[in-house]
Amino acid sequence: FCERRMSLHNGYEYNVPSQGGQVNIPFDINFEYTVSTDDSWISEVETKSQMREGAIALTVEPNAEMLSRQGVLNIYADGNVNAPFCQIHINQASAVFSIGKSYFVVESEGGDVSTSVVSSNGLSINGDELPGWILVTISNNQDSSYDVTLSVSQKSDGQMRSSEISLYDESMTQVLGTVKVVQRPYISDDASAMIFRVRANFANDF
Repeated sequence: FCERRMSLHNGYEYNVPSQGGQVNIPFDINFEYTVSTDDSWISEVETKSQMREGAIALTVEPNAEMLSRQGVLNIYADGNVNAPFCQIHINQASAVFSIGKSYFVVESEGGDVSTSVVSSNGLSINGDELPGWILVTISNNQDSSYDVTLSVSQKSDGQMRSSEISLYDESMTQVLGTVKVVQRPYISDDASAMIFRVRANFANDF
């Protein structure tokens, strides 16, 4: 009779960033084993073993939620699926998202406005959702830090207009936040002069 033994090189708990990615779990073992998990965000479970050395390769999906999550890998000995021989815990950090400024008022002449964004799961926009009078440029400064620039075109009529732009994660599956842009109406020189005269004549009413 040989006692079953399994020794994980880096312990029975692994911490994964919110971005997800590949996780490799090396260990020493002296018996045949199988691996399973009930957590849908842990996928592509592959096992490799040679003599008494083994490894489990995982793909962990990005965590788009603002809460951390925990998953479990079950290691079964010799095909016995009734009870796991041991468990490996996968702890994934919560997503990070913050935006510097999310509301802009732009004059009728148009121009550029910008805001800073921190997003651990990348940043993107859906170009099909943008109005024709706003162009959005995203630049990645470092890791999870971004600058978002909104170029607003000139307005030539007397109507105010506005748009709320959705900011998505890199895979464009979840809306992280929004930026709202309001553009003032165009006022001609004659109209401006008339408004000034009205205000001058009825100063106490303004």
